[in-house]
Amino acid sequence: MLNAVRMDVYKMFHMKSFWVILIIMTGFVYFSTSMVKLDLDEPQEAVQEDVSAGDVEGEPDEENRIVIGGKLAEGVEEDEVESVSLGISLDSTGMTADNVTVDRLVFQDFQTMFAALFMVIFTVLFTFSDQKSGYIKHIGGQVSRRSTLVASKAVALFVYTVFYTVFLTGAQAVSASLIYGYMRWEDWKAFLVYTGVQLLLHFALLLVCMTVTMVVRSNVFSMTFAVCLCLGVMNLVYMLMDRVIHKYINKDFDTFSHTVTGKISGLALDCTSGEAGRAVFVAAVFTVIMLGINVYNIEKRDLV
Repeated sequence: MLNAVRMDVYKMFHMKSFWVILIIMTGFVYFSTSMVKLDLDEPQEAVQEDVSAGDVEGEPDEENRIVIGGKLAEGVEEDEVESVSLGISLDSTGMTADNVTVDRLVFQDFQTMFAALFMVIFTVLFTFSDQKSGYIKHIGGQVSRRSTLVASKAVALFVYTVFYTVFLTGAQAVSASLIYGYMRWEDWKAFLVYTGVQLLLHFALLLVCMTVTMVVRSNVFSMTFAVCLCLGVMNLVYMLMDRVIHKYINKDFDTFSHTVTGKISGLALDCTSGEAGRAVFVAAVFTVIMLGINVYNIEKRDLV
């Protein structure tokens, strides 16, 4: 078991894609932080004039608009429609150029699935590399139990999740220091709790992507599925499931909030112990299910 873990961790750190993805992620972190600064530097007088002009011209109240692509359209009550968020966008609401904190920026990286996007891409590449190189085929017959291969890969992905989270936080801190000229933290204790819970949720998400890759054994499908998870495309599926449940069971149910991606997006930076506990429970359930599927799949399938 220990030897298998060492091989997977060694292979992970020596993959070119490992470092390429970290470099690209760092560039995007710096770019997104710069965009937040540009947004904060916009003249507030122009914004006030636009708001006043809208009031004079009879713009409808915000509660009488429908959410489409992040904005509200006229003539529809907000509670009469369902909005689906697609893509990744950063929000500078509540920030000023003088109070931008590193933990708030990292929170946005997690909440918008920006951090998860690069993680799932590497997970698919890392998992599928075994299929391409024949590692599973050659090593599978040398271990007493094939489940060892699943456990070692899961440990390697957990190491990657921790390393990536620390690296992302460091990149965000350095970017904030270079762009804003200072590096501030709002609440270290709350941030550590939040980051710890997000680490478990992201690890569960990586196991979902690993499971799809190992079961389907298609690099293209697995990559598409992983990216769609992070870009919110699956929200359309969740909305359809909610409608089916409401129609046949006559009960309102929010599927998205009970998924790993839903917990990643919905967890507050200053989350309570109850919210953190529910998120950890969801992460644990998905982790156990995904590991179980992986073990069953590798024990029953033909590795040739």
